[in-house]
Amino acid sequence: MLRLEALEVIQRFRKPGGDDFALFCNKIIRASCWTGGVPQSEVWTTSRTDAKDKGVDTLVGKAILGDESGYFESPTIWQFKGADESNIGRNDMAAEVQ
Repeated sequence: MLRLEALEVIQRFRKPGGDDFALFCNKIIRASCWTGGVPQSEVWTTSRTDAKDKGVDTLVGKAILGDESGYFESPTIWQFKGADESNIGRNDMAAEVQ
């Protein structure tokens, strides 16, 4: 998990709508996939935070073989939220991907 200090995020990603934050997250995911040998054609991203995407901000269609982080061991769906993780419960996460 990538943890960022709330004040750093606020200062760096002040643009309304979260576009800059989504772009930042997508770059990290794309770089992880590139270093893990996943073709960029297997990574679908959107930087539109207002799109009706049913909770999918980024989709990675292939696993990274031997992934040491544990986040790319299988195809994944990513949802970005600017919130304190202590305020997000299991039910909240399940509702996001419905």
